[in-house]
Amino acid sequence: MGRLLRGAKDVRVLGGVKLCCVGPATSERLATYGLKADVVPGENRAEALVHALSDTGQVTGMKILLPHADIGREVIADELRKKGAQVVEVVAYRTVATDPEREGQPDVYRMLLEGRIDVVTFTSPSAVRNMVSVLGDEPAVDLLRKTVVAAIGPVTADAATRCGIETSVVPDKYTVPALVAAIVKYVETENDLAGQRAPSSESRAASREPRATL
Repeated sequence: MGRLLRGAKDVRVLGGVKLCCVGPATSERLATYGLKADVVPGENRAEALVHALSDTGQVTGMKILLPHADIGREVIADELRKKGAQVVEVVAYRTVATDPEREGQPDVYRMLLEGRIDVVTFTSPSAVRNMVSVLGDEPAVDLLRKTVVAAIGPVTADAATRCGIETSVVPDKYTVPALVAAIVKYVETENDLAGQRAPSSESRAASREPRATL
């Protein structure tokens, strides 16, 4: 949208096309430009978007512009082409890993090693891969085994599994607010269970008292 608005035209050029978003966050962002999405799948996944588009009518012959990340999955383009659509792909943004040695960056390795991180969140498969790349394959598995790993959705959780990382939290809706809510619920449940397992002070005292022998 930024590139469009920096040019000679504006959002009116989109008046004759259908606008599709993969999830509610993208749809809300689109709305800030005064545009409403025509198609938003109920599930925030590429496969769901393909099904939602198919449900709107005949896909064969449809001309579709697909802006995406440089390392995103190719599910949408591939599946739409199988259905006969003409898909033009454009790299709209690039995902670049930060330099862990850059000044001011936290020492994540040491923080994990010392148990100072309670939850690690992943919001994309690339985030998982970049984390493993920074920590190393085996250290990543060992360090993340000591903390709670939360993934924004099953695709990201699957990427973690492929790296040998176990995921404890995956929300029902694949959005950041849903991920936060799922983490809060998980932590509260774990705390409640820990409280139930911990013996009371009276029971601990009783267990230390000698028992009578008949």
